Amino acid sequence: MHRHGMVRVVDYPADTTLAAASIVFGGIADRFPGLIVVLAHGGGFYSHRAGRLERPYTLQPPPKPAHSALDRLRWFHYDTITHLPRALRYLVDLVGAERIVRGSDAPFDIGDLTPVESVREAGLGEANERAILDTNPACLFALSARQ
Repeated sequence: MHRHGMVRVVDYPADTTLAAASIVFGGIADRFPGLIVVLAHGGGFYSHRAGRLERPYTLQPPPKPAHSALDRLRWFHYDTITHLPRALRYLVDLVGAERIVRGSDAPFDIGDLTPVESVREAGLGEANERAILDTNPACLFALSARQ
């Protein structure tokens, strides 16, 4: 993983995916439905591999969590760090713009240096852009209550 800087490119999103799967399969999301979890790195590989995560859920003997990996896609929140407009559009299509907040990974060099432009380049429409860039973060972090 250290060769060619793959820790930042592969390992970090893999860790995010492992964390999400652990929360789902461990029943944490079922026990604490009001818990707010924002998955960095656009959710890692979770959104792209949710179907694969669904399969072991169907094979898992009872007791198992009440909700599967696919069910829980829309329980998590995600940041926009996908580095590819098409990937961000896919995430929005899958979980809804209301589950996504602008991310940057600042100050790290692997981060998105132009996060606002990246959201706009995804072609999500004005309402979705406004939600991701302004409304969702303000609501998620209760910023409107602090003003």
